[in-house]
Amino acid sequence: MDLELSADDALLFDSVREYVRAEVAPVAGQWDGAGEIPRKAWEAAATLGLTGIRAPEDLGGAGMDAMALAVAIEAVAAASGSLAWVLAVHNALALGHALQVGDATLAASLGFMLPVASPMQTIVFATGRIPVRRMVRAGLWIDAAGAVVLVALYLLLGRLVFA
Repeated sequence: MDLELSADDALLFDSVREYVRAEVAPVAGQWDGAGEIPRKAWEAAATLGLTGIRAPEDLGGAGMDAMALAVAIEAVAAASGSLAWVLAVHNALALGHALQVGDATLAASLGFMLPVASPMQTIVFATGRIPVRRMVRAGLWIDAAGAVVLVALYLLLGRLVFA
């Protein structure tokens, strides 16, 4: 087993380490004391691609592998365990879940007619950028369209399938 970093992973590590030394390390103690990570820090991490390391490039992510995620988290953790933890959870749990079951979640939303309770909507809601009212309004339109499609399919194919 080769445990050496690839050239791409080494470059990623060095880039993230430089960012962390310049931007994160001087204020990490303040973040930990306040118990929060400022939105500007999260946006800076997103600009570097740290919030979408494993996401495919066609979805706006970096399209990197698990080793790249580990390397980036290690570089961030050297200065801020809190930011490293949030990035790890975001990339592995939230984003990973959204990428794996996003389509199934949409189908479940259509099936239950309850758009706000789906995991994808919960992740979107957690960002705080979209109010519940807007999510419900969008979800109801999607649910209504889904209901129309289901009824149309039942009317067109119902006799064939259920006869």
